[in-house]
Amino acid sequence: FSVDGFVPGVYVVVVTDQDKELLGRLLQVRTQTFKEDLMVQFLVDYARARGWGCEQDEHNNVILTKGSAGHFPMVAAHIDTVHP
Repeated sequence: FSVDGFVPGVYVVVVTDQDKELLGRLLQVRTQTFKEDLMVQFLVDYARARGWGCEQDEHNNVILTKGSAGHFPMVAAHIDTVHP
């Protein structure tokens, strides 16, 4: 997605067809707590197919990097589906 302009606290997000397709693919990957292997593999394959940096640790944490810089912004998120 892209953000048009920057006003603190106000964002206009443009969602493309490509974004919608990716979201659909992500939502099709079945995940449960402690059973994230399929999502981990999806993320690793997706990143490597695009030439991004990709690291995976023994806890199934996945760290993706795109480009190079001294400092990177970071997004942290659960990759399992948490059911109430």
